Amino acid sequence: MTTIEEVYQEFVTEMKSIIKEYRAKHRAAPMKRGWNRTFGTSIPNKNDVLRERDADLKQLNSDCELLTKKTLVTFAEDQEYVSNVNVVE
Repeated sequence: MTTIEEVYQEFVTEMKSIIKEYRAKHRAAPMKRGWNRTFGTSIPNKNDVLRERDADLKQLNSDCELLTKKTLVTFAEDQEYVSNVNVVE
């Protein structure tokens, strides 16, 4: 019989593998969405990859909370991005 802590650790391991997988996808993704003319499919951009990763992590987090009552990750819902970049001339 597995304990709640063992189940939680399995979720942590899966979360780390998801992050590692999407890190590689994010590096390879273009800044702008593209189109593959050969196969007639859309090529996801960096933001598409991040949204897909977040959806996977939210589902994993929900499953973890359901089984262990512990949270894996938290998301800042509806938070608007504000850039802190200053242009130096």
